[in-house]
Amino acid sequence: MKGIFVLLVAFAMVFALEAVVPEKEPIFFDNFDNLDKWVVSTKPGFTGKWENVVPQAPAGYPNDKGLMVASPARKHAIIAGFPTYNIDLNKDSLIVQYEVRFQKSHQCGGAYLKITREDIGANFEDKTPYGIMFGPDYCGGNNKVHLILQYPVASGGYQEKHLTNPPRIKHDEISHLYTLVLSKNHYKVIIDGSVAKEGKLSTDFDPAIELPKTIEDPTDKKPATWDDRKQIPDPEKADAPEDWPVEFIADDTEIPEYWDEEEDGEWEAPMMPNPEFVPYTAPLIDNPDYMGEYIVQKIENPEYVEVDSAVVGPISGVGIDIWTMQDKILFDNVLITTHDSDRLLLEDYWKGKFDIESAAKREKEEADRKIAEEERKQREAEEALQKEIEEEEVEIDYDFAEDL
Repeated sequence: MKGIFVLLVAFAMVFALEAVVPEKEPIFFDNFDNLDKWVVSTKPGFTGKWENVVPQAPAGYPNDKGLMVASPARKHAIIAGFPTYNIDLNKDSLIVQYEVRFQKSHQCGGAYLKITREDIGANFEDKTPYGIMFGPDYCGGNNKVHLILQYPVASGGYQEKHLTNPPRIKHDEISHLYTLVLSKNHYKVIIDGSVAKEGKLSTDFDPAIELPKTIEDPTDKKPATWDDRKQIPDPEKADAPEDWPVEFIADDTEIPEYWDEEEDGEWEAPMMPNPEFVPYTAPLIDNPDYMGEYIVQKIENPEYVEVDSAVVGPISGVGIDIWTMQDKILFDNVLITTHDSDRLLLEDYWKGKFDIESAAKREKEEADRKIAEEERKQREAEEALQKEIEEEEVEIDYDFAEDL
């Protein structure tokens, strides 16, 4: 294991000597050699700190910096702008990809990106309009990879469309790669190079991306006199027939010998449930007053706007806006592009890092296991010695008592 780890580190050092950058012009890319592209929000309440650091051990490539959440239990917001790009999936696919590493055991926090409609710099906050929100979120029972798209509504502003049944996240203290690929009426969520979920934009989001043109009138209620019963009990047979078994019958117990009618009165046998009784229900007949199922009237949907699911709209920035209870969440190699070859190039780069971190993690776990095993053996040996000493002391006390 140690030999393999050394080889992986050697490979990483060679790989890291050449900065991996997209071969084709991306919409945006940053490997966080520095934070020159990023602006920290100054909006009230966003007091979380950010740092540009090399990850803690086990590290992947030497001197490979990332963007780290540096303070727990705070709201954090930071944004990087780029020239406005209009997303039209009728023409090109859109790819969003980045690395996340929860360097502490994941407790409660998100690590998702927002692809914003405009670059508003230090005014960036949770209310800033965005086109795409994508990435992991974990807290308590909430464990999912968000994919939320914002589309316009007729009343103004935007409405969030949430991916239904999103995949679960990875949170094992090493780097993981999250990739979103959007194309015409299709999406694909890829985690660590493997497809976790894919489907149609037109069917897999809630609310639906294109809202219905008409909706039920919320003021239209079924009249109290509307009879929608297809069948009713026969009114001519509402009462049970005279020979219908009664619910209770007299117990055939004989009169007790002690019973004296002069003193106790006439004997009345106790009642018991009739085993032949079943509740009577009148037979059903067709309802002569049946009016049919009431249909609520339709009205035009005030929120309807004609939407082409392929047109997500203009984007001008990528931001991170999270409220997290833990620190040391590390982001790296943020890519927004239309070129699949660049996605695959950076996926290969991540894979090398992942292999190194995984090997180092396994080596540390094995070392920890050996230490724990040695400590267990030492503890058992000490307990056995203590027990032997105590038994010898008891034997000495017994011999001394016999001598007396």
